[in-house]
This record gives sequence, C-alpha cells and structure tokens, in this order.
Amino acid sequence: MNTNQSGRDSPRAIYIDASIIAGCLSPQLSDGSRTIIENSRASKSPLWLSDLTAAELVMAGSGFIEELADFSGYGLEPIQTQEKHVALMREYQKAAVFPPEFTFDMLHFALAVYADATLVTWFYSEIEHARKLQLINAINHRLGLHRLAVRRPDDVSLPARCNEVNRIRHIRKQQFKLTQHVSDRDLILHIHLEGERSTDLVSNGGQHVTSTDVNTTAAPPPAAQRNMSKVSAALSGIGWLLLLISLLIGDKAQPQKLTFFDRLLDIPRRFEWDMDLARTAMICLLGSLIMAVSGLWFRLSCNTEKRYDRVTVSLLALATSSIIGVIRLGLLM
Repeated sequence: MNTNQSGRDSPRAIYIDASIIAGCLSPQLSDGSRTIIENSRASKSPLWLSDLTAAELVMAGSGFIEELADFSGYGLEPIQTQEKHVALMREYQKAAVFPPEFTFDMLHFALAVYADATLVTWFYSEIEHARKLQLINAINHRLGLHRLAVRRPDDVSLPARCNEVNRIRHIRKQQFKLTQHVSDRDLILHIHLEGERSTDLVSNGGQHVTSTDVNTTAAPPPAAQRNMSKVSAALSGIGWLLLLISLLIGDKAQPQKLTFFDRLLDIPRRFEWDMDLARTAMICLLGSLIMAVSGLWFRLSCNTEKRYDRVTVSLLALATSSIIGVIRLGLLM
C-alpha cells in the first residue's frame, strides 16, 4: 500500500498534526511545513486541526503557540476529540500495531480517519510501514471506516536533530501514560481543556504563555491520581500488617488451655482473657479498619477505569476481615 500517493486513494482534505506547526520553527523543515499549509489554502482544500494538536502545542511552549497564532487566519477547520476517536484508538492499541508510546499518534490516526483526511506529519518515517498501515486499515475496514493515508509535506526526511519536532515526540512519549491512568471520558476532557486554552492563547497572539504556564499544563492530571493510588496501596499494606499483629496479640490474650503436661508438672495457667492484650488487639483491629476505609476512599477518588483492581480487592478484604475481627473480639471480651 502506497500511502504517499495522491489521487482517488487519498482523501482530499488534509489533517495536520503538531509536528507540522513545529516544523515551521525549524530552518530545515520550515519550507515544507509552510508549503503544505499554503497549498491547502490555495486549493481551498479542507485543512483540519484537532484540539489534540492544539493541546500538544500548548504543552510544547510559547513559540509553538505563537506559530499556531500566525495561521489562525488560514481557515483551519477544528476537530474536537470525541469518544468515537478514543474508542478507535483503543482498537489500534489492542492490535498492538505500534508500541505503547505511539498511543497519541494512534489517536491522531483516528481523528484523521473520521475526518476522511490525509494525515500529514513529519513523523512519517516513524509510522509509515506498509505492514503496520495495512493492519491499521484492516481495522478501519472491519469497522466500516475510511482508510488511513499518511504522508509527509515533501520529500525531505526528518533530520535526526530537529529540536522543534523532537519536542513534540518527547511530549507524546510522556503523555501516553495519560491514557493508562484516566478514563476515556477524562482523557477527552483533558484534551478539550488544553485545546480551549490554546484558543485563548491564539486569540492573544500567543503572547501570554510563560514557561511557568507551560510547565503547569505539561503536568498531566493523572499525576495526582497516581499518587493517590500509591497512598491507597501503602495503606493496604499497613492495614494488613496491623491485622496480622492483632491476630498474634489476640492469640496471646486468649485464656490458656490446660494440657496433660500442665497437669503433670502442675504449671499454673490463666483461664480468663488478658484484658490489656485484648484491648491492644482491638486497637490494632480498629487501626486496620481505618487503613482499609481510608485506602478505599483514596482508591475510589482516583476516578479511573483501573480503580477496581487487586489493590481495591485487597482493601475490601481487609475492611471485611477487620470488621469481623472487631465484632468477634468485642463479643469474646
């Protein structure tokens, strides 16, 4: 399959990703990037720009947004990321056609497919592989969607050292983890918010983007959620440790059983509960219950599709065991 050919196999519309805008900042790639945009404008072909592309430019820094602002009058057609795009990206992920760090590339694929547009990118050499694109288009065909066509702006290959375009690749490698720690709905919301932010900045000519702003937007929302997941896992471990301690102390607090050797050697035994040890065991049980409830609260607050995992099951088991232990020890005391 030749994805670089023109004609009836390639959609007339053009979908540009963030690497094209970034290329405008590169002395080596500026002509190619500007040519594809200028030609599309001259031929009045639809030129699609998604909120995902805009979000990547926001995270890349002020110069990238300023470059996008320069093209704000070119009639770029906006595309908003929707659930159908993320669902198609998930289909590509399941097929394992590309490595995980290409997750956002696959989301660009989905956006271009639904727009019935040719994806134009400086990452052409990284993703243009006949066998891989055949697999991608096999998925599209199975789902009754348009085929994916990919090409670069011209015959110039991406230089190994192109800081501007490599910045976009770096962002994608960092951000692909976003898809692993949030729900599809939260991922879409995150992209929409960053896309809206780029619109505000473009309307101001990109003049109000500072390095502090960029660092803030570059920090993905799931960072706090990952920390909460780690806290809930730690609470689960502490809770199980307290439960184990309570079992050991509770065993020591029980009335001692009289054995044959105790009678033979006349060894004194305690036939009632050791209340001090029993109270200590109860405190440990209550502590484990508190750890379980707190861990569950942190876990469910993560608001991700992976919040119902083995850590959650462990916390539920811990809470149940702690409640049973508190009730049994309370009755025995």
